[in-house]
Amino acid sequence: MTLNSRAKLRGHADVEMNIQVPYGNDVFQLDATISGFNLPVINELFAKMGKFKVDSGILLGLRLTMDAQKYSSRNTLAFDYRELKLAMIPDDDSKKGLNTLINSAANLFTSKENIPNSNNYKTARYSTSRNVYRGPFNLIWESSKEGLIEIVPVGIARTFIGGRKNKEASSLVFFGILPALV
Repeated sequence: MTLNSRAKLRGHADVEMNIQVPYGNDVFQLDATISGFNLPVINELFAKMGKFKVDSGILLGLRLTMDAQKYSSRNTLAFDYRELKLAMIPDDDSKKGLNTLINSAANLFTSKENIPNSNNYKTARYSTSRNVYRGPFNLIWESSKEGLIEIVPVGIARTFIGGRKNKEASSLVFFGILPALV
């Protein structure tokens, strides 16, 4: 079975998803793209994920390809952007002073741009474990998040957060949950 869909992300970007699902198998292939837009317009989505917002940044394009099997997927992610600046959201007012320090550190460890044909351009090629008790959209979300963690933090930050070796800690540190607990 083939599923081709097109949509608008919050009215700001074109999203296209092509999914191939062979009959009788617990596998699928996905090719998804998102067109360019100003990243701060989707802060409402990030706020629900927790602890950070995008102060500035322009998505030039995103492309995710997946070959999902029963227990894992092989993925490639290209996330092209420029002028990225993040801000952590404190849990309460008592952490606002600390939050300034956390924001500075977060942006120090964030690649400001990832533009094709530049010297430091990165794409992510990686595998993601699949939770067999969750649906395919959970795998797409987890795979996307893991790919972003491979691309956005600069080299030393990826070492600090552990890359794919410690996926839970990587997500917590990158999305600002651990710094907010300090």
